[in-house]
Parts: sequence; structure tokens; C-alpha cells
Amino acid sequence: MRILLAVDTRNDPRMAAAYVAERFGSAPLEVDVLTVTADEARGGGHGQDATRDAAVVAAEVAERVREIGAVTHVATHVERGRDATAVIAAAAARLASDIVLVETAPRGLFARLRAASVSHGLLRRAPCAVELLKPYTAAPRSLFNVLVLIAGERLADYPLHRLAAWPWPAGTHLRLLAAMPPATSELPVEANVFRVFDSVAAGRAAASRAGAALRAMAEDLAAALDGRVEVDHGVLETRSSAAVLREAEERYRASLIVTCAAALAGAP
Repeated sequence: MRILLAVDTRNDPRMAAAYVAERFGSAPLEVDVLTVTADEARGGGHGQDATRDAAVVAAEVAERVREIGAVTHVATHVERGRDATAVIAAAAARLASDIVLVETAPRGLFARLRAASVSHGLLRRAPCAVELLKPYTAAPRSLFNVLVLIAGERLADYPLHRLAAWPWPAGTHLRLLAAMPPATSELPVEANVFRVFDSVAAGRAAASRAGAALRAMAEDLAAALDGRVEVDHGVLETRSSAAVLREAEERYRASLIVTCAAALAGAP
């Protein structure tokens, strides 16, 4: 399994390595440590300092990752670009990564806003699975309340076997959550009341079908994991990937959010 670990230079590099060790256990891993600097880093002065700092952080994280027994290969990458989402997605494609790990809320207000934008973009643009992490301030064992986002209309296409093949620590709680647009989202403003009622009824029927499909998926996943983790499911009406992330934090208190590249395709 090849992991792309996108790290923020503002955070403690020791915790990133500790998370990887706890998250993946004894599974054989190849790890690429990526830091991203702005285009301005090509110039002198502060730009060169930023590039140098990013390289130092990447090297420190990589050194600690090498100490993990199951890691067979570690490489560092310092990339430049104003659009961090595009840089990370391109790196994942180039490196043939299986999973991208990225923080959703590093230290500092500006950093948190930027990270939120990057994580929302990766949900749609990454060519592989994405795991969005909260800050590395909690002990690693507290991070495994996991929300798996799946587009409701793509349930039949979701690669459940890949999810089952990932290493999950004992005690992990996996919640499969189907994200579906509101029943009335496609109605024109001038729609009459009968069309609204019909749309609501159709939406409820679709949610019921999604719930049944999710239940079967949850049962299959639990069986594939031999009962080592707890698996449940739910359906969430939402208009955007950003709304899904807010809901994940506010309602479910998820500390780890997992999606595959096409999970929210079509969401703004």
C-alpha cells in the first residue's frame, strides 16, 4: 500500500509519524511525505526560506516514518504551486498513491481556512482514496471514529472490497454515510405544490432504497472484517461536499473522514 502524507509545516512532525504507525499497524507501507509551498517560493528572501523550511519538515517527518517497522520505502517531496489541491492530486496520480492523508484543521485561523479549502477540493479531485484528519492533538487511538462518505447514486459502484482490505485497528467504528441531494433541489422556483409533494415522495423512496443498500453494504463489510470493527450506516441529505464535512464534525464527531475520488462527484 502506498500512502501520500501531505503535511503542514506549522504542525508537530512527530505526531504525523505517530498517526501513521497507529493507523496502519503492521501493514507493509510505502510512504511519500509531501509539503507544498506557494509559487512565490521560487523567488528569494522569504520564498527561499519557505522552501527550505518545507524541506526540513518533510525530512523530519520522513525520518520518523522510517522508524515504523512495516514501512519499506520513504521519500520526500517539496512541491510548489498556488493551488495546493491540484498539487496534491497531481502528486497522488504521479506516485500511484492508494491513499492521501491530509489534515483538515492545522494550527492558525488562516491555515485552517486554507486546509478546509484543500480538503474539500481533494474529495472531488484526488485520483485515489482520501483520508481527512483532524489535528494531531489527540492521542492516535482516539482518531478512529471513522466516517465513510459515499454518493447515494453511486452506492452500487463503491469499491467496498478496497475499504475491507485497508488495515483498521481493533476498536475502529466505521459509519457508512450516503450523501444525497435534497428531494426538492432540482425543482424550479415556480414549481406547484403537487410537484413538490411528488418530489418529496420520490426523495423519500430514494432514501429508503439507499438505506437498504447501505445496510447490506455494512453487513458485508462487517463480515469481511471478521467483527474486528463496528460498522453502521446512515443517509444524509446535503447540497455540497462542504456541508457533508460540517455535518461530519457537528453531528457525528468524526475524527477521520474517508472517501474515494468519485464519492462526491457532481457535488459543488
